Amino acid sequence: MFDIEMPVALVASFPPEEAETVYHHAEYLPDRGVFRLGNDADIFMNHSSVPSLGDRGDEMIALRDLNTGEELTCDYGEVRVVGFETEVALRYAAE
Repeated sequence: MFDIEMPVALVASFPPEEAETVYHHAEYLPDRGVFRLGNDADIFMNHSSVPSLGDRGDEMIALRDLNTGEELTCDYGEVRVVGFETEVALRYAAE
């Protein structure tokens, strides 16, 4: 599996409902000007304000020792899921 990176301009050209899918499920990488849609298990990761994993660029790492079967979570704000940041999502939708 691999991730798909889509330039902001490309996503802005999508029909609104498709762009919303990207805004709510892809990570925004401002230094690259792209949305990265995970094509592996990270698409099933839930948000937590006390996450078990931390974003380190192109990988997620455990922030503490994890128990077998423990849910893997991340902070959507940290990984820049734009749809999780309403004001940012509205700004990009308007461009």
